[in-house]
Parts: sequence; structure tokens; C-alpha cells
Amino acid sequence: MYKRRTGPEIGIWGRGVMRRCFSNVLDELQQSGYVLCSASGDDVTTPDLLEILERYHHDGYQLCVSFMLEVALVRGYFVLAERFLDRRHQRSIDKYAELSGMRGGFQLMRWLVEKRGAGLNIPTAIRVIMIYKRVETSWWLAEDDRVAVLCQRLDEKWQADLVWMLNNTKFEEERSRLAIRKAIDNAPAATSKWLQDNLHNRNVYRWCYPTAER
Repeated sequence: MYKRRTGPEIGIWGRGVMRRCFSNVLDELQQSGYVLCSASGDDVTTPDLLEILERYHHDGYQLCVSFMLEVALVRGYFVLAERFLDRRHQRSIDKYAELSGMRGGFQLMRWLVEKRGAGLNIPTAIRVIMIYKRVETSWWLAEDDRVAVLCQRLDEKWQADLVWMLNNTKFEEERSRLAIRKAIDNAPAATSKWLQDNLHNRNVYRWCYPTAER
């Protein structure tokens, strides 16, 4: 099955080059007399900038576009990102959130989730939480997805992240609590004991360890 490419793999050095190049484009446009920011502070998007993003997007280089969008946000050109995304369907916006999360672009991913309603899948959320240590990403997951992340990772050495999720996010469905209790029961004894010692949310502690005294 044909899979649309997202562009070449870009290492750490390549990421830095991509960011600097797009920043240089913004600088050159400003120096050439383009008004990128109005008196009110809103950026006035030039056709040149949108054309750059559109061309890379339609050529299949979404990974490169994600770097450019992040630079635009960091530089304060929110309207540029908004106008580009206004032309995209929701599935494409979700894809950009996934790409930004997988490469550690937390600022862009957060903006896409909070401002553009992008959804996160479980593999992306796990990578952002476990690899990039952005455990607050779990706030944006549906309850069922947070349960899946917890249950999948209880047998690995990510206890600090998992206990943060238990202490700071809500699990209101009884089926969610049952699934988490079952996962804790099946986890290594050391993991279960560590969680028990570090669960500070009394309500969560009670339903995670209903027979334990504290």
C-alpha cells in the first residue's frame, strides 16, 4: 500500500539547520520591507511564507513543515500557522501533532492540541511522556487512552511518570479503575510497592489499593 512520505529523516544537526534557515527567511523578508507584524502585534502573513509552507506540504515534506511551523510560533507569527492550518483538514492537523510529538516538538504539539483540536494517538503520547519526559501530555488523552498507557507501561521502569499520571489526572469510570487495579496486581512486586509508597492522592490510593491500610 502506498504511504505518503513525511520527508527524509532529520537528525539533531539537521533540525538546527532547518530552524536557522527558516528563521533567516523571516529575517530577510523583514529586512526587505515586508511587514510581518502589525502595530497591534498580529503578524501579517505574506504570500511568500504561505507558499513556502504549501509547497513543502504538497511535496510530501510534512516533517520539514512541522519545523517551520514551530519556528513561526516561537517567533510569534501565529497568523502564519493559523492560515496554513485553515487550509488543512483535521486528519492533516492530527498528523502534524503526531510528527511534532515524535520529534520532540512539544511547543507545536501543544499548540495544535489546545488551539486546533488535534488528537494524539497512544504511541505518540507514550513517546512524548516516556522519552521527552513531558508527562503533562497525559492531560490531553481520553481516559481510556490514559488507562492504556498506564497498563502498558507498569512493567517498565517509568514509575515516576506513571505515578504522576495517577496523582494528577482523573479516572472516573469504574472500568478504568478496575483495569488499573488489575494491572497493578499483575505488575512486579517492586513496582506495585513503589507505586503504593508514592501515591499521594488519597482517593486514588483507596481505589488502587482497596484492602491496604495507610
